[in-house]
Amino acid sequence: GTEAAHQALQLAQAKSARPLPTAFICYNGLMAEGAVRGFERSGLAVPGRVSVAAADAPRTEPSTGLTLTSAGALPEKLGEAAARLVLGSTGATDEPFTDLMLPSQLIVGRSTGTPER
Repeated sequence: GTEAAHQALQLAQAKSARPLPTAFICYNGLMAEGAVRGFERSGLAVPGRVSVAAADAPRTEPSTGLTLTSAGALPEKLGEAAARLVLGSTGATDEPFTDLMLPSQLIVGRSTGTPER
């Protein structure tokens, strides 16, 4: 996440580049934390100048000092569902895949907000 933030900043500073986007959606909470650190180390305020969100539910308290905005299934519920599937499996190699849908939750943290103008 930190490296991606630095690359985005470098691209935005290139002569023919478009301006830096005001929001980034990261693959997961760890990448989002890294992006927050990268932007803040470069002097950009999160969320004032750049918003950062994660596309999964957080597993731990962030080390960045900001609570992350995120959306996804709770890790505990995902683990419970996975355990049920494994325990219910017969071990046959030709067993079909199981589609599983879990409710997601939006957690509005302090890593997103209205961008400064």
